Amino acid sequence: MHARARRARWLWLSLAAAAVQLAVAGCAAHGGVSDRALLSARIATANPDSMLAGVWEGTSVSDCSGMTPCMGMRWFTFTMLPASAGRLGGFYRCEQSTAACESYNDRGVITEASVNRRLLSVDVELQDDQECVFRSLAAPARMQGRFYCKQRAIQVDRGVWRAERTF
Repeated sequence: MHARARRARWLWLSLAAAAVQLAVAGCAAHGGVSDRALLSARIATANPDSMLAGVWEGTSVSDCSGMTPCMGMRWFTFTMLPASAGRLGGFYRCEQSTAACESYNDRGVITEASVNRRLLSVDVELQDDQECVFRSLAAPARMQGRFYCKQRAIQVDRGVWRAERTF
């Protein structure tokens, strides 16, 4: 079995185990506990790599205000993979047919993705020396939040983003 197939199988099994744990927690809860409380408890105790690892597809839209250039809307993909010490790493890719996503900056590396309490922060380094930070409340299926990108010390883009897990 190839290494890529083993990793995909391991990722699938990790996600299935997390789903079973969530289902068991839901079955064990009594009628007085809300779904939101269960989800908050799951997020608070979950290891980020088991809850957020996978493929996330979404869009980002620039604010187009102030001195920030208007970059428009982009379709993008995060592929988050378990890294060391309970953190995530991975890859970023945006669709070249969307705004400000050209061949020299259509992909990047997720240098770190971490959850502090419930706040997810995903740091991405693009090939053209841009550094982008995507922030959101951590959630197992859908997320939305804000992002900003800098090139050296200059802010080059900012706006909102949303994504959902596809795998």
